[in-house]
Amino acid sequence: MSEATLALPAGPETRRSDALTVTALVAGIAGVMVIFGLFAAYFEVRALAPVWPAKKVSLDNYLGTTLTITMLMSSVTAEWAVQAMKIGNRRHALTALALTPGFGLAFLNLLWYLVAKVGFGPGSHAYGTLFYAFVGATVVNVVVGIGFLLVALLRTFGHQVTPSNLSVTRAASGFWHFVSAAWLLTFVALYVLQHR
Repeated sequence: MSEATLALPAGPETRRSDALTVTALVAGIAGVMVIFGLFAAYFEVRALAPVWPAKKVSLDNYLGTTLTITMLMSSVTAEWAVQAMKIGNRRHALTALALTPGFGLAFLNLLWYLVAKVGFGPGSHAYGTLFYAFVGATVVNVVVGIGFLLVALLRTFGHQVTPSNLSVTRAASGFWHFVSAAWLLTFVALYVLQHR
């Protein structure tokens, strides 16, 4: 007796979707690892600095909290897109996939406003260098995340995402959750642990 194949082999679309999911996962982990590295550098420099943060450095808690709330709301809408697509509600998935990059753009706008208000540059002191490194890494994470979300939005709009094949939406949402986690670490470093 010969062994029979019980399932059909994966087609090119399945392999492409799996590759996208793995790419989003690796990119998300890389983004979080960069923030972890900055977090470790932050603790080291903070421990060695005679004054921390530098004199006349004061971050507005209101802006930091607003940035965090905006990021958390965007995570909710990213997950909403996956759940809506899972049950076949394309209209809700499109709405959620349009709102999430909108929250991302609002986050970037508020982050730009924060940077414009801080009153120091990256070369002013060690705290300034780490502050701008955190902000730069966050901007890269958010821009890449918005790119993933726009791809998912366009594919959903073009009827290329179905309840049985929603890996693009899951990949975009998963990456966005990594972006949110990276921001929460950044918030802890810059706001919660700012003073000794």
